[in-house]
Amino acid sequence: MNKKIIITLLAFLAFLLWLFYAIYFSSGNEWWTVIQVKPTSYDTAVGVISPVKVIIGAGIFTLVGFLIYSIINKL
Repeated sequence: MNKKIIITLLAFLAFLLWLFYAIYFSSGNEWWTVIQVKPTSYDTAVGVISPVKVIIGAGIFTLVGFLIYSIINKL
């Protein structure tokens, strides 16, 4: 049970770290970002967070955490 809790916390921490970097330290044209730039007028644009990319990222980190738990559990 302790291994499961540790792996869950590490996967959640990795997800939050990725989300932080994907929001604050990435531009709108990088593949790992969650920011979408939407032009509002000729000279202004608004950056919004894409919920689809956040959900996909959460699914990937959940899958990786499950795979790591499966591998460690077999050992």
